Amino acid sequence: MNKYQRLQKLFDKRIFFIVGASKSGTTWLQRLLDGHPAIRSAGEGHFMDHLAPNLTKTLVAYNKQLEIRKERASSLGLEGDFPNFDADDLTLLLRTAILAIFDRWVGDNDGIEAIGEKTPEHAIAMTELAKLFPESRFIHVLRDGRDVCLSGWHFSQKWSPDALKDTSLAQFVSEYANAWRSRVTQAREFGIAHPGRFLEIRYEALHANPTAEVRRLLEFIEVASAPDFINSCLEAGSFEALSGGRIRGDEDQNSFFRKGVVGDHKEYFDEDAFAAFEKAAGPLLRELNYD
Repeated sequence: MNKYQRLQKLFDKRIFFIVGASKSGTTWLQRLLDGHPAIRSAGEGHFMDHLAPNLTKTLVAYNKQLEIRKERASSLGLEGDFPNFDADDLTLLLRTAILAIFDRWVGDNDGIEAIGEKTPEHAIAMTELAKLFPESRFIHVLRDGRDVCLSGWHFSQKWSPDALKDTSLAQFVSEYANAWRSRVTQAREFGIAHPGRFLEIRYEALHANPTAEVRRLLEFIEVASAPDFINSCLEAGSFEALSGGRIRGDEDQNSFFRKGVVGDHKEYFDEDAFAAFEKAAGPLLRELNYD
């Protein structure tokens, strides 16, 4: 089987995308699902926020250069075909590029039935992805926005510490809460419009009843959901496995999987941070029954 045949075969598999506000638990959920022997969910592709814009710029530049050549040839009395890429070509090339990444993840594993990709930012690009992959499904990870902000705060201290040296927690919360509100709102709007292709998983429910929530996930993806498969997922996504042996609640500020608890904002938020979140996203928090 050549590469083109493999890509077509991948396109026919069950494809799903994991989305959500950053630091909502999307990585945890991806690791859980990757523990299933029939699922490969391996990476963060940023297809719509990085790949698509750059590919579009390349094709636009190519078209412009060919138009210039066509005009010059015409001025010399020469006729020729100077092809341009159109929107359908862009769709085909983008889809092929994404499938090429999936092919790298799946490799020669013929047992893979479903392929999952996790990019939180895709929460605002689900409509575009749905067109690229008409049979694809979407899993939205929803988490208390205040815990999202706190987790983002700790993560950003490691990711870009210089950018935060003059930023207070309340200032950070104000900006991050706005992003949380925007992504959650857009993801849920997509879910209302495409109920059969959308599943929302709450971070807190995944903590409280992981067996039931993983079963929901596997049934949504349409892979085997017998107890052995669920246990395989739970083992792969356990906090101990992800953190290198720490128990949940045992904090490591230098780890991506810092603490793994629910409601941690209560320990860190001051009045200014609570007020900043309320101004940015309080109504949505209550609409979601988090407060």
